[in-house]
Amino acid sequence: LYSHFTGVHRCEQMDDYSVSGLPPYPPDDAAVHHVFDGGWMWVLRFNNGVTSAGIVVTDELALELRISEGKAAWQRFLLRFPSIAAQFGQAEAIREFTWLPRLTYRSARVAGNGWALLPAAAAFVDPLFSTGMPLALLGVERIGRILENEWGRAELNRRWREYGEVTLAEADHTAQFIAGCYASFPQFECFTAFSMFYFAAASFSEMARRLERGHLVRRFLAADHSSFATATEAMSRCLRQRQCSDPVSFAQQVNKQIAPLNIAGLCNQRKHNWYNVDFEDVIAGADKFGIPAAELRETLRTASWAQADTPGIVVG
Repeated sequence: LYSHFTGVHRCEQMDDYSVSGLPPYPPDDAAVHHVFDGGWMWVLRFNNGVTSAGIVVTDELALELRISEGKAAWQRFLLRFPSIAAQFGQAEAIREFTWLPRLTYRSARVAGNGWALLPAAAAFVDPLFSTGMPLALLGVERIGRILENEWGRAELNRRWREYGEVTLAEADHTAQFIAGCYASFPQFECFTAFSMFYFAAASFSEMARRLERGHLVRRFLAADHSSFATATEAMSRCLRQRQCSDPVSFAQQVNKQIAPLNIAGLCNQRKHNWYNVDFEDVIAGADKFGIPAAELRETLRTASWAQADTPGIVVG
């Protein structure tokens, strides 16, 4: 449900972040994100020789680049970041450049008598981290359960109201997280640290489902895990108020706050922001699922879903 394998690269001074060794998988085989002050860029390389690329920027940068001019704006963007321009030096556009003046929206009402909106139709923040996909799947699951359990019963209307409240609450929580990401783009070390809230919640939620412990976290970005959700919003507020003056201290705080859900070995400096799927990290966090380590090891040894060759994430 929450499998997003993401490579994140800063566009400036790339050599400052280079390390020896190889990442756990070819980064270009997944979604590559470039982040910069004022926005970010996606690069999705398909296996037919076509690559999808685009940028999402703040209003200020959109005006500066004159985004509405399409191809001309794209060229201005490439001139701004030579390291990206080099990647597209031999690229040819195969369709017209398109743009949208604004991506974000939020509905006032999500469900009513005989109808309900999926999360992506009810509210949208930003495609960063592809949050719309897991939110949509959660919405399908919730609507399905309501129809299965409450159809024709007096509780149906109350459940629709609850569904609407949860959908908008998750959208608002996601907006807080994305706002923190944007605020951290100028300080890349702060961004990589803050992004761990997403990866901690995603990896824990997915593993909890596979281990039939889905009740431990039911909402997106662990919004129903009180201390984790509070910490996510507090750290986002710190970034938005430009209080991240010491990236090392900030990263240490993030490491402490995500600890209750960190079953992927995140915030480990020895991994150089390269996180492969290592079940030893999961077993080390067995107590977070309420499962003895030996029992969890046996489950991971025999479960069919644990045999897949799953790569990981690269944040660098």
